[in-house]
Amino acid sequence: MQRITFYLLILSLLLIFISQPLFGQKRDWIKCATDGLHTEQMNNPEYAKNYKQLQQLKKTITSDANRAVNCATPLIVPVAIHYGAPITDANTTCLIDAAQAQIDQMNDDYRSCNANASDLCNFLNACPSYFTVPGGGEIMPEDGVCIQFCIGDQNLPSGEDNIGGLAITVGDYAWPSVPGSTWDGFFNIFVSNESTAGQQNGTLGIAPLNGAANPNGNGVWVLLSTFGAANFSGCTSGGTIGNNSTFNGGATMTHEAGHYFGLAHTFSDNLADTPPQSSPNFGCPTTNTTTCTTSVGSDFSFNFMDYVNDDCMSVFSEDQANVMTAVAAAQTSWATNSISCFTAWSNGSTAYNSCQGYCMPSTSPPLADFLPANNSSTIICEATCINFMDTSTESPDSWAWTFTVANGDLVLDIASSTSQNPTVCVNSGTSGDVTATLTATNPNGSTSVTHTISVVTEVCTEFCNSTVVAIPDASAAGVSQEINIPTGGTILDLNISTDISHTYVGDLIITLSHNGVSVLIIDRPGEPASNFGCSNDNIDCIFDDESTLGTVEAVCNGTNPAYTGDYQPEEALDAFDGMDISGIWTITVSDNENQDTGSLNEWCLNFTTETTIPCLSMAQLLGDITGLEDYESADYIQSVQKLLIGSSVDYDAVDHILLEAGFEVEAGATFEAFIDGCNNGNGGVNFNGSLDPKSK
Repeated sequence: MQRITFYLLILSLLLIFISQPLFGQKRDWIKCATDGLHTEQMNNPEYAKNYKQLQQLKKTITSDANRAVNCATPLIVPVAIHYGAPITDANTTCLIDAAQAQIDQMNDDYRSCNANASDLCNFLNACPSYFTVPGGGEIMPEDGVCIQFCIGDQNLPSGEDNIGGLAITVGDYAWPSVPGSTWDGFFNIFVSNESTAGQQNGTLGIAPLNGAANPNGNGVWVLLSTFGAANFSGCTSGGTIGNNSTFNGGATMTHEAGHYFGLAHTFSDNLADTPPQSSPNFGCPTTNTTTCTTSVGSDFSFNFMDYVNDDCMSVFSEDQANVMTAVAAAQTSWATNSISCFTAWSNGSTAYNSCQGYCMPSTSPPLADFLPANNSSTIICEATCINFMDTSTESPDSWAWTFTVANGDLVLDIASSTSQNPTVCVNSGTSGDVTATLTATNPNGSTSVTHTISVVTEVCTEFCNSTVVAIPDASAAGVSQEINIPTGGTILDLNISTDISHTYVGDLIITLSHNGVSVLIIDRPGEPASNFGCSNDNIDCIFDDESTLGTVEAVCNGTNPAYTGDYQPEEALDAFDGMDISGIWTITVSDNENQDTGSLNEWCLNFTTETTIPCLSMAQLLGDITGLEDYESADYIQSVQKLLIGSSVDYDAVDHILLEAGFEVEAGATFEAFIDGCNNGNGGVNFNGSLDPKSK
């Protein structure tokens, strides 16, 4: 068994202190109280410090390049089950059957053998780009979690019920723990109604986060109607066990055990290979393998630590598996002399086998596709780039791209690429149609697809401040820096880029202000969904209202920088549209938690502004035209220009427009002529259709 043991001593010291009840698995019955409890505990400076250290430690574990789960011998965890009211010992066969069904289900779940795992495999085989892992890891590791559970069946504490010779009691104990040391070294499972466990009606389960680091009689509680397994039909012994029609597949117990072994919910865990969720999913989301979409967006991955129905959760991720095996106390801390199965595991007579720990490879060739979509259009700044993203299905493993300009004057920096997601830059030109062809290949064959994208470039203006300033620790006021723009122009569009070195970027708030208008760029990304924000480091990205990636609020990439590329700001930058760019622009960056520090290295404002076309007294025009031009005259226009393919030209005059011999409009060029004065072609009479063909 490959286990990460280097960190165990540090983890134990940290986790014993911060081990607190984690309310979970309440789904749409009752909202989960985890965030409220954690927020309360974070008011304790020592707790907050240790919690953040734990998050950093988990980040270290999951950033290990050799973190793949390779399991030979799993951690064997002895289990004791404590039934409470209204359950009685009237039907001991029921109590034993329910307990064994639940433990069997957990063992399947923890070795990636949940019967519903094939649903995830089918979706990912059809849609491999639906959920990619930026920092590595697997959404469903081949060897599962490498933890197995056995009900105590020998050398049990004396004076206990020990029903059927097993570690099962009735009516003796209630969550959160067994008093004294009687059941130390066991994973204690408490099963009862809500009131017996001191929980609000409708609660499905509760667990002490990281309790497995110190198995001192602590444990988890689940509602009796959720206890059992997918193939367990339920039974009655005083109270009815396993009869919840939605949550009777045993996944509630699997979920709570995940908390006990150190996992947060998928919408607050900051792990690279779980979805970047901002809120829990409920019910049973549907998937569409044709459109590669789900009914709840892009954050659904069948994970046990979400809030979906039992039949729709089936996997732990690789990073989750490594966190659980690292958090768990060493094998010697568990009461292994109380489980006969431990000998079988130790001497190799029982082998660890995962049965659906990986998605079977596709047997079909790829269906090639990519973004930008066919027949789409885009406007970019001069000398900037177009990002292409592969969206092919059926798991291609190689890509061949070609890029040409079908018409127009664009000059591209590359004509081909073998990258999965290439970037093509426009070196010069004003407009044209870019034709891109992708050939996607896997061992079963290749397919190709061609998209045509209409591209127009525009003049953008950029202003930067590269003075490095420190961001004060735990200061809501933060640090402010200015850019003073001396020139004018009406804002049509604004993007802001930031280069920030800072550990734990979830501490940061960034705002941009100008002439009394303030826009929130980021607001402690990952919080309030997790109440502590993204634990990864550094920001080097562009914030653009038109980004297709959304905001960073629900994102915490397992990379350095944590945020790179382009994202939408928390509030739209179009609040500045129509304003003049001149004057003072102020960025404010604040750190809102203790301990982590950093600096603002550089920030830039990139504007697209409206240009006022000068009104000439008269215009005599000549030369070859390749781009966009607008000529305005208060009297007349006389022209011998040649309008080349891809150009777009507008003439506006008060008196007359004279096209002399030599004036020419090539096929593929656009020309309009108006007798309307200096109003940039927004009215008057268009004489383009009545021009003498010979003059063209």
